[in-house]
Amino acid sequence: MLSFFRIVWQVATFRRSPADVPHSQPLCLYALACSAFLSALFVFVLRGDLANFAESYLVSLLLNGFFVFWLVGFARKRERFLQTFTAMLGASCVVLIAQIVVAVIATGGGSVTLGQILFEFVVLWSLLIDAYILSRALEIAFLFGGLIAFGLFLMQLNVLRAIAGGA
Repeated sequence: MLSFFRIVWQVATFRRSPADVPHSQPLCLYALACSAFLSALFVFVLRGDLANFAESYLVSLLLNGFFVFWLVGFARKRERFLQTFTAMLGASCVVLIAQIVVAVIATGGGSVTLGQILFEFVVLWSLLIDAYILSRALEIAFLFGGLIAFGLFLMQLNVLRAIAGGA
């Protein structure tokens, strides 16, 4: 598993392609479990409770998974779905660790403004990672991968806001 995190770190730092992630369903499930755990930890650190976490995470996961599945199918590269989705889940683990660190720094006596700025940089980094993964997996220009990643981000944000507002 350490080699998986090494590959994911290298994908998140734009040094390796998502094609380098092994094509393995158990590995995808492992990345999913790590992402769920780190997401729950992040929500707990940020808010102190896990209210609405399960449905929010599940909806976000399903949206992301369906959207990536549709995209790779549309691009006629369906065989890349598992690697692409595993790379995105693994990269989200890297980003979540950074977000947890920033949340702890911001709440642990650090400047709120500094914490907000750092958090925005981590969100931007996350969008760039998704753009990189999608552009490589779909064999499209990075700009188009960025537009797709930004659209996915906005879609998830709106759906999660609707869930939070409806609860």
